[in-house]
Amino acid sequence: MPPGNSMFHHQRTFLFLQGPPSPFFQQLAQRLLSDGHRVVKLHFQAGDALFWHHSPALFHRLPLGMLDHTLTTLWREYGVTDQILFRDARPWHAIAAPLARRYGIRNHVFDEGYLAPDWITLEREGSHERSLLPHDPEWYHQANRRLAPALPARATGDSRTRRGLFGTLERGVAILNPLLRLPGRYSESASPPPSFERVPRDGAATARSFSPRAETSVWAPALRATNRRTTGLAAPYFLLSLSSSSRSGDRPRGHSAAEPSGRPTLAFSELERVIASFARHGPPACRLLLVDPRRAFHRSIPSTRRLRHLARRWGLEGRLGIIGPPSTTAVSAAAGWVTPHLPQALLALQADCPAFTLAALPCAFSGLAASQHLDRFWHAPPSPDASLVDIYRRVLIHATQLNGDFYSPGGRALAVINAAPRLIDSDSPLETLLRHSYARVAY
Repeated sequence: MPPGNSMFHHQRTFLFLQGPPSPFFQQLAQRLLSDGHRVVKLHFQAGDALFWHHSPALFHRLPLGMLDHTLTTLWREYGVTDQILFRDARPWHAIAAPLARRYGIRNHVFDEGYLAPDWITLEREGSHERSLLPHDPEWYHQANRRLAPALPARATGDSRTRRGLFGTLERGVAILNPLLRLPGRYSESASPPPSFERVPRDGAATARSFSPRAETSVWAPALRATNRRTTGLAAPYFLLSLSSSSRSGDRPRGHSAAEPSGRPTLAFSELERVIASFARHGPPACRLLLVDPRRAFHRSIPSTRRLRHLARRWGLEGRLGIIGPPSTTAVSAAAGWVTPHLPQALLALQADCPAFTLAALPCAFSGLAASQHLDRFWHAPPSPDASLVDIYRRVLIHATQLNGDFYSPGGRALAVINAAPRLIDSDSPLETLLRHSYARVAY
């Protein structure tokens, strides 16, 4: 359709970068085409083409350092007005998003739901650490007063099986990367997100402890919950996130968690720093349980040996262990949860569990999560303000969350219906709230 057609004077051109391992971007593009807009796709790996059947679509075959040349050429050739991507922490997206802003092109960043299941994230310009959400409790109180009552989310069903299937297909197609002359390995892990989708609501967790007396680890029941209000201590254990399982494939080898490209697995040096802080300042009666959503460390002998070495080095034999995805009961019973990931921090806060963020997350402010003085956190974890948690959740849903998911057919259809209008609007819901406030926004 010609760009000058009067029927489409609001026509936009969307450049799709790498999406989730599912047909979601394909369906979203079809909706935008049906609405009279134009789409173009840039592939980074063979698996991208597996879930895309529109044209034009091109492969980026040049080194990552030349991505800016590829993008500026595409933007000029196709008159791109908007850029759509999944997870801005990926190395190629970390280049594309800030470059687009300098050229006046809007970024639409999808991610797993901060409040999954049944939600996905869509923000302008960035998510997680790069989110435009303010770090100011008063702003959320003001924003909440502007919101109308919201309808409850529609359940999308359990999508873990389809997520695993799509991930397996994508990894299988990745063997074609060398034949297509694609540099590097741009594969995506399709493991469960760090929000622990569909975790059991109650029941005991199990903890794997590291003991100097045996080369193999010993399984023991999780410590029983202790009433915070009668003992002064939330529970006899703290939780520490080992990884962001859904982001483990986003970072090339050699990148640390502090580098701008990554929100992936917690770097081992950072893990050791937190363990050392706990050994020096943690209450002697407490244990530190490392949360391993995929149980990758449970199955990895080299990894468990390194953790056993850390337990011996810092005198934490019998006090350092690993658990799988914790139940709601296990989270609420914890003395605190140390994590670099927003969904995990929100999971803790909603369970009335103190949270400490290892990154500059938009929930790191007074009344929600702590982010400074880790040594002090072990002795005095600040309890979250329950009313502020509710307000924050309500504003977060309005400003950044869409009902749906990326994997199940019904969830994808629901997500497309909810996402398409938001991509076209001149302002996102969050930008509208910011415009009516005095909050400072810096990209």
